[in-house]
Amino acid sequence: MESTQQKNSHARLIRGFTLLEVMVALLVLSIGLLGLIALQTTGLRETQMSYSRTQATLLGYDITDRMRANVAGVDGDEYIIGTGAAPGGATVSATDLVEWKAAINQLLPGGTGEITQDAGPPVTHTIIIRWDEQRQGAAGTNCPPQSDNDLRCHQLTL
Repeated sequence: MESTQQKNSHARLIRGFTLLEVMVALLVLSIGLLGLIALQTTGLRETQMSYSRTQATLLGYDITDRMRANVAGVDGDEYIIGTGAAPGGATVSATDLVEWKAAINQLLPGGTGEITQDAGPPVTHTIIIRWDEQRQGAAGTNCPPQSDNDLRCHQLTL
């Protein structure tokens, strides 16, 4: 038979071992939760980036639809506009460009848009929409981006 002293020391060992198991389980659980938080943060960032790219695509299609609806304005080179230029006048094309630039500025962080024309043949228009996807003050204009300082861009040729 075991003595009472041996039983008590055996009980203390079991109790201490159980506490150690609980601490290890909490450590594993906390590491898992930290990983889950990091995954959630990454998912939110990627979702926001996807949203911005979708908006840029929709804005590119918006101006191309406006240009297709106003062939006379396209033929008159009224849809050519630089990045920092503000459209003027009371024509349909000027209204289209004002609304388009306002939508870019509203929907995309640091968003700008430009439309250039290649005389061809055939005559083509290149629509470029740029925005600061990382929201870190990017200012570069390479399209496609070549460094972290370049704005994200979406280019569409019509």
